[in-house]
Amino acid sequence: MDTETEAIDGTTVEEKTAPPPGKTAPARTTRPSVFLTVHDVAAMLKCATRTVYRLADTGRMPPPCRLGKLVRWKTEAINSWIEQGCPSCRR
Repeated sequence: MDTETEAIDGTTVEEKTAPPPGKTAPARTTRPSVFLTVHDVAAMLKCATRTVYRLADTGRMPPPCRLGKLVRWKTEAINSWIEQGCPSCRR
């Protein structure tokens, strides 16, 4: 028995995940995320995550949205900030 593709009952993974006969599987659509993590922003800026926090703390980038303990940035805000040449966001 091939453990990667065959289950204990003898069916394959493809048989278990395939839609029933006569029905098609729903199309999976991927939506762009509304919020970015610190790792996402750091990857966009090609810098360390600590640098992203420092930029946000000093007001040199758009402020994050805090969702409980989570810290996220709006994708639209970061993209427009980058397009504008990363100006300071100090008030």
